[in-house]
Amino acid sequence: RTPASYFLLSCLLLAVACEEEEANIGFELSSGVGQEQDGTREILIKLGKKASSSIIISYIVGGSASLDGDYKIHSNTNYSLSSMALVVKEGESTGVFSFELIDDNQPEPRNEFIYVEITNISDPELNALLRHKQFTFEITDNDSPPFDGMQVDLTWNVGEGISINAANFDL
Repeated sequence: RTPASYFLLSCLLLAVACEEEEANIGFELSSGVGQEQDGTREILIKLGKKASSSIIISYIVGGSASLDGDYKIHSNTNYSLSSMALVVKEGESTGVFSFELIDDNQPEPRNEFIYVEITNISDPELNALLRHKQFTFEITDNDSPPFDGMQVDLTWNVGEGISINAANFDL
């Protein structure tokens, strides 16, 4: 073997080690699926190292599922719709994104999705590695319509000159 082949082998091993290290940084999973009744879910965000001081991870959520209608976020910091964050304490190497699925009794026409994207991290080195990492969660409905194929047609004659702009029906 030549010194050049040892050099190439070393570069290859270093590249594989870097890829493995980067694979251990970010959301533990890229996606998940659960039913409305599954309760609280926790998703780990791996830093790849222990925090030397508290680290703030800012993120945004979106998707077809409604915040506070289909799910609630559990956070160890205050949040609003425009700024959501979680704190990784000094000495820890993971943060936990936690949310609770809301089990309603309304049949949904299709599965709903929650999208989470990391927007900023207070540690500049980690910010370069974790910014824009994403997680997707699919919520499957556990409700079914009371009667499949049931249709109710309501009609009435109120006479000429009478208009109805709102109605409330209790069936």
